[in-house]
Amino acid sequence: MVQTEKPATELDTFLPQDGSISNGNKYKVTKTDLENGAINGDFDPFKARQLDHPVSDCDTLTHLLKASLGTGILAMPVAFMSAGLVVGIFATIIVAVICTHCAYILVSTINYPIFAIEAIGVVMPLENNMETPQHFVGLCGVLNQGMSGVTLIYIFLGFLGYLKYGDQTEGSITLNLPAEDVAAQAVKILIGLAVFCTFGLQFYVALDIVWVGIKDKYEKRPMLANYILRTILVILAVAIAIAVPTITPFVSLIGAFCFSILGLLCPVFIEVVTFWDKGFGRYYWKIWKNVIVCIAGMGALIFGSKSAIEDIIAIYTE
Repeated sequence: MVQTEKPATELDTFLPQDGSISNGNKYKVTKTDLENGAINGDFDPFKARQLDHPVSDCDTLTHLLKASLGTGILAMPVAFMSAGLVVGIFATIIVAVICTHCAYILVSTINYPIFAIEAIGVVMPLENNMETPQHFVGLCGVLNQGMSGVTLIYIFLGFLGYLKYGDQTEGSITLNLPAEDVAAQAVKILIGLAVFCTFGLQFYVALDIVWVGIKDKYEKRPMLANYILRTILVILAVAIAIAVPTITPFVSLIGAFCFSILGLLCPVFIEVVTFWDKGFGRYYWKIWKNVIVCIAGMGALIFGSKSAIEDIIAIYTE
């Protein structure tokens, strides 16, 4: 009976495929070396990473921009209406810095314990598939470049949207566009196309989690099974959107819950665990920094969830 080769797991991409454990140099790497290297910083997991289709820095930056610029940007004008123009600008920058830092924590700490985690959308999957993952972080790295661009676009749309419509700004800026204006309708069509083209990228993590759990049952025709799974998941997502037309508050609730826990609190927890034996720097500055991030995360969790729950109650009690 012919056995089909199983697809490589995320951990396998870090290790050579000849049965040995080598870091790309002339000497072998033992389990002890891996553990000591992870602690001392001598072991570089990127040197042994094996990828079938590595992604360039430019492609990674493009994917990061596409994944970050979702439909939530359409609510930035109403956010500026609540916060004000000046406070809105600085608040957006502060949130962007915190989110970028937490993504940086994930990439920096997780690569040395040598395991992969799907977190903050597609940040880790993008880094895991880069041809030069060392370029993802750093002052001028792909992550900082992408998040800087995203932050500027968010500020730009929020500022100008509120400046244009003032107190009449709707929850989504598209609702302020005149229905009789051809250009306005063209914008709505383009937004729909943008969501259609980026849905697959946003859906990658959910698909990957489900596929890892069932792929061993479909080794004869894995590609066909994968496409069927993709189709079923997309149909389910569309069906939920049709069945629950007032899904926006629920999306806000999930966003507040997941963003605060997965986007802020989990990276901080991972960093604390990673540096528990190595120390937290002079005057324990990493601890104090993580306390600030935790306060921001708890604030987002409490107030974001409270606002979304109030909107849900208002909708179903009218």
